[in-house]
Amino acid sequence: MLSLVICAVVLATVQGNVQGLGSIQLDSGSVNYDNFSEFKEAVNEELNEEIELLKESVAAANRSTDIMWLILSACLVFWMQAGFALVEVGTVSMKNTKNILVKNLLDACIGCMSFYVIGFAFAFGGNNGS
Repeated sequence: MLSLVICAVVLATVQGNVQGLGSIQLDSGSVNYDNFSEFKEAVNEELNEEIELLKESVAAANRSTDIMWLILSACLVFWMQAGFALVEVGTVSMKNTKNILVKNLLDACIGCMSFYVIGFAFAFGGNNGS
């Protein structure tokens, strides 16, 4: 018997037949609603505002994660450049050490400029709506 009463109340609520829903506490304050459609619209507005805030937060977190990964990867690449320089210096005679170090420095500088000119567009290019 109780389940029939619950079903009837749920059906009446879903169909908007319940009058005098009372009040609800929203961020905009306490508001009284007399029919279900007003109540539903108010709740939908509040939920849509919250969803938009969450979307903005997620987008900011994604951007921060992308930048953090870029910085970490750049640090690893520069440490690899230093390691390659040490390996190459160890395999040549002492008179060629300066040439090898300049070559490795130029390699790192050209890599940075190439990323700035070409790579950044591929990594963080504009959103084309997809």
